[in-house]
Amino acid sequence: MRWGVRDEMTNEHMTTELCMTELKNCQKLSMGPNFIYFGANKYGYRPIPTEIVSSDLGKLREVLKTMGNDVSLLDKWYRGDLNAVPPVSILQPITTHLIHFLNKRVPQLQSRAAGIWWGTLSQMQLMLRKAAHALYSNGVFTTEEMHHYRMAVTEREVINGCLSMEDGSYLKDHVIIYTRIINNINLQYLKRASAFIDIQDRKVDEEAIRLLAHYR
Repeated sequence: MRWGVRDEMTNEHMTTELCMTELKNCQKLSMGPNFIYFGANKYGYRPIPTEIVSSDLGKLREVLKTMGNDVSLLDKWYRGDLNAVPPVSILQPITTHLIHFLNKRVPQLQSRAAGIWWGTLSQMQLMLRKAAHALYSNGVFTTEEMHHYRMAVTEREVINGCLSMEDGSYLKDHVIIYTRIINNINLQYLKRASAFIDIQDRKVDEEAIRLLAHYR
C-alpha cells in the first residue's frame, strides 16, 4: 500500500493517513478485490501518533517523569494546537528540527539527518508505549487507548480493510488474504533476520509477536 509514497509525506508524517484514504477510495470504487493482505512472521512498523489530545499527552508526560524519564523529546517534537476542540498536540514535520532530511542535493547531510530522526523516533516510540502501559496499569487508560500507542500500521490497515467488515459476502468478494509462517529464522544475523521478524534491542520483540498473534 505504500508504493509511490513520496519523502515529503514521510516528512509530514502523513503516510498512514494517505494509505487509509486510498483504502477507503478502493472500497468505494472497486467492483472486485480492494484489499489484499500478505502476512508472515513480522508485526511491522509501529509509528507514534501524529496527533495526541493534549490532556492525554500531559498524562503521558507526567507518568514518564514519575518514572524518572526525560520528556524533552516529546516537548520538542509535539506542539500544541489550542484552536482544536479539544486541544491537541501535533507531531511536527521532521524538517522542523532536521532541515536536511529532504536535502537530496547533499546526500551526506540527508543521510545524517535521517539517521538522527529514526533514532529519535525509536526513543519516542519506547517512551510512549511505556507511559501508555503505565497509565493502563493505573486504570487511567483503557486497553484500546493503550493499544493506540503500540499498534502497527499493518494491523490498522487490516482492521480497516478486513476486520471491521461484518458482511461475510463482502469479505468473500473483496478481500484476499495470504499468510505464511517462516520457521527456523537464523537470529545470528540480526540485520537479515529483521526483514522477516521484529527485532528490538538486538533480540526478538516478544510484544510484537503477541500483538501479531492477537489480530491474526
